Amino acid sequence: LTSIAELCHQIENHLAKEDRECAELVIGRLVDRWQHIATQLKPLTSVRADLVEISEADINELLECLRQMPDGAPLVRLVQMWRHEPVRLKLERLGEHIRNLSATLGKEPVSVNIEADRTRVPQERWSSFWSSLVHVVRNAVDHGLESPEERAAVGKPLESSIALRAGKHADDLVIEIEDSGRGIDWQKLGEVARSAGLPATTHDDLVDALFRSGLTTKSEASLISGRGVGLAAARAACLQAGGEVFVDSELGRGTRFRFVLPDREAEASRWNEQRRTA
Repeated sequence: LTSIAELCHQIENHLAKEDRECAELVIGRLVDRWQHIATQLKPLTSVRADLVEISEADINELLECLRQMPDGAPLVRLVQMWRHEPVRLKLERLGEHIRNLSATLGKEPVSVNIEADRTRVPQERWSSFWSSLVHVVRNAVDHGLESPEERAAVGKPLESSIALRAGKHADDLVIEIEDSGRGIDWQKLGEVARSAGLPATTHDDLVDALFRSGLTTKSEASLISGRGVGLAAARAACLQAGGEVFVDSELGRGTRFRFVLPDREAEASRWNEQRRTA
């Protein structure tokens, strides 16, 4: 709770200085921190019949037993993952943020579809990246989703949708955020990029411009989005983690952001177990 108070104080200071860009970044950290605390408190206020509690000592004892088995390495990796957080929980926190923001901006009804396998990730690993995804879903809701009236006018279903997906592909963790909104106007983005002196010839040029800090196609900014800061922060966090970002978008149909992060821990774990059993 002390960290929550500190972040609120930072936001207050930035707003007092009319520094809305910094305020927006801190708000993203505040939302992520609050959702993390809420998730941590949830086990204290609810009972899950599908969960079994196991102590760290029991896990260590089980690991030692498995390491004595000739073919125990795969089971060792599986049990080690029990210490980590299911990636589905991270997506559920993002989904709750989408629902709250949609209600605030008058974009309801919005269907949030979460698709995740049983992948788990260390609690603190890629923390900056997971925090930055708040900016991506804000962008999807504020920029991407139309109001029910706008959707009706162009013959689209009144209910918008945002899909949050995560899963392992080989040794990569792949996260996707896809909306059924208005899509990116690549032509307009190209015009804005060229006016800023940026290359805008190829699709890769336009994707680079999309993630350029301070560049935006929105005529009015708010504390939610529109200053060209959030997407730049998300891409920077992904690259810092050694990942890549891909963007697919069709005007009038929607946009998909795809983040691919290398799971070097899985590679290291296999190598360590091979050494242990050699």
